Amino acid sequence: MSLNEGDLIVFFTDGLVENIENQKGLHLNSKHISRIIDTTRNAADNCQAIIARYNELNQTELQEDDLTVLVIKWDMTIESAKTA
Repeated sequence: MSLNEGDLIVFFTDGLVENIENQKGLHLNSKHISRIIDTTRNAADNCQAIIARYNELNQTELQEDDLTVLVIKWDMTIESAKTA
């Protein structure tokens, strides 16, 4: 796999997408998460946006599973600085 400047890699545990369905039948899935991601934002802001959407959908349910989200944004300037 090769990465380009600004590419994002998103890792999440199944607690983010399983066992949550709100009263309207809405739930998070990987397609939904890909629509939340914005490559102009930094990794932390993307992570917060995913968690915020999760919380919007899961207002009444108790969290019974682990919930982990990791967003990595590839920044070539850091890698270039290491090799210079």
